[in-house]
Amino acid sequence: MASLLQIAIQNSKVLTDKMRQKLLASEPQLSEAQIQQILAVLKEEEGNYEKIMQEDAAKKTALANDYNLKIRDFNAHTIPAAMRSIESKDKADEEESLSGLLSELDKT
Repeated sequence: MASLLQIAIQNSKVLTDKMRQKLLASEPQLSEAQIQQILAVLKEEEGNYEKIMQEDAAKKTALANDYNLKIRDFNAHTIPAAMRSIESKDKADEEESLSGLLSELDKT
């Protein structure tokens, strides 16, 4: 049966494969106090790792939300404003063109 140290080493997210191999190979020479010390360090570092990963996920979520808000704002405000501007310009051009045609008709 695998010892608590072996399980902790194998499940660790902070150890490299080389570190795992060295720790597993040195386990027979370790005293109980050393094993407890290694387990405590692993537990602390796993907690730090999880904290960092949660902070990173929160930052990514915040960036994604900010980006989505910008897209929503663009779609809700910028595009309709641009469309109104284009439509008013088209309408003005059309009215100018029609008034030009009417003035030509009046001349004849």
